[in-house]
Amino acid sequence: MSGISLIPLTGICEVEPGDNLAEHIWRAMRADGVMPEQGDLLVVAHKVVSKAEGRVVNMAEVKPGAEAVRLAEETGHTPELTQLILDESEQVYPYRDRGILMSRHRLGWTCANAAIDHSNAPEGQAILLPLDPDESARKLREALRERTGVSMPILISDTHGRSLREGIIGIAVGCCGLEAVKNYVGRTDRFGHRLNVSREAVADELCAAATLCMGQADESVPAVLIRGYAYTPAETGSAPLKRKPERELFRPACDRIVKEGGNSL
Repeated sequence: MSGISLIPLTGICEVEPGDNLAEHIWRAMRADGVMPEQGDLLVVAHKVVSKAEGRVVNMAEVKPGAEAVRLAEETGHTPELTQLILDESEQVYPYRDRGILMSRHRLGWTCANAAIDHSNAPEGQAILLPLDPDESARKLREALRERTGVSMPILISDTHGRSLREGIIGIAVGCCGLEAVKNYVGRTDRFGHRLNVSREAVADELCAAATLCMGQADESVPAVLIRGYAYTPAETGSAPLKRKPERELFRPACDRIVKEGGNSL
């Protein structure tokens, strides 16, 4: 494999609900002199996708219910944020002494606080994940194909924490146009040993690489073009990245937390 290039797209202006995100990205490409080539792929931060799709909530308009009030008292969150977490989740696991609600998000991800974010959002607002990130990726790919003449795979990224390691890392929450998980099972290593379990989450790795260019503060780089990665075309979306609940490694511990009334591990 040859080297991989990460090309940050600068100059994307503040995205507002209802904006044409593809047009924002296309303008930034032209301003930066970055013309997509066949074989390129594009990683886009979910926040600009969510903003364009109107997935921004004014916290003052959220009406918390009794369950939200109860969980807010346990975790130290505001009742309004807790209600949003409940609205976005299939199930939550409260960690009283950590001040978080582990959430099985409606999209199938297990993450802290339903991936709801206040950073890079106006004061008093919160940003939710897109309703259907895979569909968002497909629409963005088509809109950019019309402008650039190149059909690029699109990855929609977010940053998640990790249960056994410090620090956040970029992952894919939406995907179109490439195989999200590369399966090595049945192949052999260079010593001839058969690989029995190796499945590489390439979509997450590409998002993690792009996150190095995006940054986490005021860098204002919500999109990164990746050139040189020999991806496998596919239209399976992000589904291959999602573990079924019965296969989640820490599911028994989470279920015990719920059974014991929210005591942390």
